Amino acid sequence: MSRLFDIVDAIVTELNAGTWSQAFTAEKVLVWEEDLHDRQAQPELKVMVRGVSVEQVQLTRGKSIPKVTIEIAVTKRLGSIAPADVDPFLDLVDEIREAFDHVHLAEIAAAFVEASQSEPSYDEAILAQRRRFFGVVELAVVDYS
Repeated sequence: MSRLFDIVDAIVTELNAGTWSQAFTAEKVLVWEEDLHDRQAQPELKVMVRGVSVEQVQLTRGKSIPKVTIEIAVTKRLGSIAPADVDPFLDLVDEIREAFDHVHLAEIAAAFVEASQSEPSYDEAILAQRRRFFGVVELAVVDYS
């Protein structure tokens, strides 16, 4: 499990070192915060990173490597759900997905992001009911070390 957390930490570091369309400080979490469903939650933009799973992938008959699933959540309470208010956060989710697609992690050169996806780009129910944008980017990271 520690390799999972090493990869999460490396992704948090890369997110915090990056230049993005919206300012944020990413943080490592174990579970999404409960305030996702709280109408009175703080309005600031949050970017949270968590490790989801580790599986062994067979490379050859005698060699397997870990494949780690990581999720990056972008969340912000909004004043309205008009496209002009939601679009900047959809753009941020896309920026993050594109930045991590098919790259080696700077802190762990042997870790390679094999795939990045964000489907759906956001949770419609949370947006409609709570006026909270909640988008997730899922990364599949293989560790060749």
